[in-house]
Amino acid sequence: MLDFALSASISEKLWNSLQVTTKLALEDDGTFSGDDQRTESNDARRRFRRVKLAGRAVMTREKHHYGVYLNDLSPMGLGFVSPKQLFPQDVVSISFAEADPLQVRLRRCRRIAEDCYICGTVFVKGPMSPTSYHEILHSLKS
Repeated sequence: MLDFALSASISEKLWNSLQVTTKLALEDDGTFSGDDQRTESNDARRRFRRVKLAGRAVMTREKHHYGVYLNDLSPMGLGFVSPKQLFPQDVVSISFAEADPLQVRLRRCRRIAEDCYICGTVFVKGPMSPTSYHEILHSLKS
């Protein structure tokens, strides 16, 4: 088990400058602010374990920028909540202060409310190397 919280951030100025940001369907119970103490279950069907990753990021799609909330991270990809519907095989870039922009390909996108879609992705270049994954986890420690 990880004994530290992982969180990503962007500046408040950048977040407020985005014209479209995700509207969370429910009140934030701490999941996206990093206060959530729940951990992902160990799903034996998965090749890599997902870890909770809270915080805000910028999604870039076709030169448009959207505010998203991050949900989880694994060496295969990441999960986030988007204000726009995306489709399998769409490629977007996810940016936050602690890492270089990550190019991801959509695997799933499910609407949970108006302007609120939960998305699962894989990295375009394939799984992260153990070294790269360790470095990104280290940079996200809060």
